[in-house]
Amino acid sequence: MEKPYIISYDLHEPGQRYASLKAALENNLKASWWTHYLESTYLVRTSLSAQEIVETLKPFLDKDDRMYIFEIKDSNYQGWLNEKEWKSVKTKILGLEG
Repeated sequence: MEKPYIISYDLHEPGQRYASLKAALENNLKASWWTHYLESTYLVRTSLSAQEIVETLKPFLDKDDRMYIFEIKDSNYQGWLNEKEWKSVKTKILGLEG
């Protein structure tokens, strides 16, 4: 069963392999949908567990990098996105009606 997750990361020196990590986030998570509205944050909908996501992305991180992954279990949210972006988050990530 697919679940929504928020993935946030901070890549430190040396290395900072942003391009390869972004490619892995967008192509390797078996995500039916993902969005990337903030610099180092992704929202994804995937059947992978948080542990499986970590294992998939670990090869693209250095030992000094940081990442966290949380399953989104609530539709309590707020922020500053435009109407089209919010609609995508609600329908594609959270699975809520438009």
